[in-house]
Amino acid sequence: MTDAPQVLAAEIGARLDAARDAARESGELLMRHLGRVDHVVAKTTSVDLVTEVDIASGRAVLGRLLAAFPDDGAVIEEPASLEGLKPVPAGDARFVWVVDPLDGTTSYVHTFPYFCVSIALLLDGNPVAGVIHAPVDDELFAAIEGGPATLNGRPITVSGRADLNQALLVTGFSYDRTWPLERQIRMQYAFLKRIQGLRRNGAAALDLCYVAAGRADGYWELEMKDWDLAAGAVILRAAGGRITGFDDVDWVPGVTDVVASNGPLHEAMLDVVRDADPGREPRELPGL
Repeated sequence: MTDAPQVLAAEIGARLDAARDAARESGELLMRHLGRVDHVVAKTTSVDLVTEVDIASGRAVLGRLLAAFPDDGAVIEEPASLEGLKPVPAGDARFVWVVDPLDGTTSYVHTFPYFCVSIALLLDGNPVAGVIHAPVDDELFAAIEGGPATLNGRPITVSGRADLNQALLVTGFSYDRTWPLERQIRMQYAFLKRIQGLRRNGAAALDLCYVAAGRADGYWELEMKDWDLAAGAVILRAAGGRITGFDDVDWVPGVTDVVASNGPLHEAMLDVVRDADPGREPRELPGL
């Protein structure tokens, strides 16, 4: 494949169009089965769930994408979705799909209407395109690196809020209910003393889209996976926001502890997570 910019742009654009179609198809599948889940299995812990719908959604996404682009690789949260499909090994493919076929499985099982399909495209290991579909509201967020970010085809942008005291933040909690959860609670306690409001909705990919659209001003979370973040990172950056590790270095695949924001709030958010001593041994929190 040539590296000519216009050729790469065409390759990425074609894949973005296919990802939009795949996300919508998968979203329709999720809605057909909403409230009709027959089989729920705990994965790593009793709160980390997978259903037959997760797997079917993954097959719907990758079946379409790999049929169109058979030389691409794939990384997916639910490997059972790959049965019968033969993506190129991720390490051998220039283009790699990173898919969470149902982000927000716990919400889905309880029919809580906050879940999505998340599809990211990596080029040489770097996220260059993302599509996230929230089927309950029929909202499709999409972007190519460099922007614009769109919601149902219309441009979106982050908020301009610069005062943490006026900010609405979103977050999530680790499935590991030992020290990682204590770290998160420590940070939550620190933020709640500084911000206007906090929401925990249960789908990281969609949380990042809400920051991208200016519905929330920032997000942080611990122990995340690439399929949680990759598509949302592209969309957020294209909308003018930032996502980094706690070291303030721009997020790349493999970084697990993240802060995302509209930009003006980023340093203040990093100050809060650092002041909460997230990597140190637990100590008693005053007032808790």
